[in-house]
Amino acid sequence: MQTSQNTRPPGEAHPTPLRARLCLVAGDLLVFLLFVVIGRADHKASLSALDVLEGMAPFALAWLLISPWMGAYRPPATSAPRQAWWRILLAALACGAVALLARSWWYGRPMVPSFVAVALAFQSLLLVAWRAAYILVARRGAARPS
Repeated sequence: MQTSQNTRPPGEAHPTPLRARLCLVAGDLLVFLLFVVIGRADHKASLSALDVLEGMAPFALAWLLISPWMGAYRPPATSAPRQAWWRILLAALACGAVALLARSWWYGRPMVPSFVAVALAFQSLLLVAWRAAYILVARRGAARPS
């Protein structure tokens, strides 16, 4: 329960690691949703829920299965802006490459180099921007007096 002064109750000065990780996972999934919706809208493709989820699936699955092993949910990738951006960028590029391979296999289409370049760059930019925003907000919240 928060007061009108935006202070947190005793024992909640900082989010628990589980709570922070859940927030990061939710934000990461929203990034993939945004990435797919923007891409499909730009290509004037269907924006039905099923089509969007199908487009999002390889990116979300690759990220959720691989990025934790690359440290995407541990400090400093979750707390240090100067170190987080390149760690998230490397994870985004690696997971994005795996996702694009899976997508190519799933749809039975070859990977087009220009699409790969744009998809990796845009997805990586969105993830790095989201994680930077998360870190800034989390640091600001942790710096508030309780």
